[in-house]
Amino acid sequence: MKRMADFIKVTDPRGICVICSEGQWVQHISEGHPDIKKDVVEETVQKPEAIYPDNKHEDREVYIKSSDDYENEQTRVVVAIGGGYGNIVTAYNERKGKSPDGKAVYISNDKI
Repeated sequence: MKRMADFIKVTDPRGICVICSEGQWVQHISEGHPDIKKDVVEETVQKPEAIYPDNKHEDREVYIKSSDDYENEQTRVVVAIGGGYGNIVTAYNERKGKSPDGKAVYISNDKI
């Protein structure tokens, strides 16, 4: 089976290569979350304000960054981490509120 091309391929601040296939982007992210833009997802992974463990899946992390367009929103990108790289599972915008459960695995120096 031929692997779909990487639609996104970026490195997070910890040096982890994170990808999103074109299929995942088209079939899940852009269809289910049409307000999400590719450049915003890339920037959220490359320069997150924080990264938290996902409280539902132990192999996933949630990258969080405040929206540049909307004062009370933030972008969240869920990434499955394994084998030294990550695969984007989903991405969505959400009103700012409480942080995900658990202790952050990364906090940007810009936020300290």
